[in-house]
Amino acid sequence: MTAVPKWQMRWQPLVIKWCLRMFTKSHAAYEDLRDSGFLKVPSGRLLSDYKNFSSPQSGWQISTLWEMKEKFEKTKMGKRGQLGGLFFDELKIKERLVFDPSTFELVGFTDLNDDEIDLPSVGQLKESNCNPQKKLATHVLQLYFRSLFGKFDFPCAFFLTRGISAQKLNRCFWQGVSMLHGFKFTIMLACCDGAPENRAFMNMNGTSASKSKCYNPFSRKPLFFISDPPHLLKKLRNNIYSSGFKSQNPRFTCLLQKNGKYILWDHIYFV
Repeated sequence: MTAVPKWQMRWQPLVIKWCLRMFTKSHAAYEDLRDSGFLKVPSGRLLSDYKNFSSPQSGWQISTLWEMKEKFEKTKMGKRGQLGGLFFDELKIKERLVFDPSTFELVGFTDLNDDEIDLPSVGQLKESNCNPQKKLATHVLQLYFRSLFGKFDFPCAFFLTRGISAQKLNRCFWQGVSMLHGFKFTIMLACCDGAPENRAFMNMNGTSASKSKCYNPFSRKPLFFISDPPHLLKKLRNNIYSSGFKSQNPRFTCLLQKNGKYILWDHIYFV
């Protein structure tokens, strides 16, 4: 981490934040805006310094949690704001090498804090002659904290994976709950989509059709598990979209019924 020179701190933080959003979306469009003279905005070089002020790393990082705590303290929300939920989702990413010029490393390899899959440096990669055990990640697991009693949220950790298993997800989740508790953040809720690994993870913690909570040994309070509402709505939509008579359309793969009455896509959609 390198400090930004004091002479560069003449820009208001909100201006820097807005410019960073524009700059990351399109470097060329931002430079055109700056060259037009319509707005006086920071240079792309200065924004790069701000953008590279910290280098995020996969896994639960103490430095990230310190940053989270400092940001929370500025909100003046009090202890109730530290009661929150841990939201997580696994997203697919492109399989390709990414070169980090600040550390001279190739990033994008699977990294779940296992000794056999640590991120290799360029030198190590050459020595291993592209060891097949060093597999590129296909997904990223993002974990996100959100306060239940205030307007505070923070992306607290991410993991590079090739499709995480329920066992490893369970380990990553409870490791995070433990570390967040050490920073006075209490996890009362876990939210995720209905992927098979996530459902298996919930079942590992004692959930069932009639039970949606488990005991949090760190806070000594219940921890509730819920499914992501948008995902449930999308799943409902997809099921109804596939419901119909196959003789009418080959995309109809099921025929939903309720109390002997059909539930068809045609009931809610009209051309």
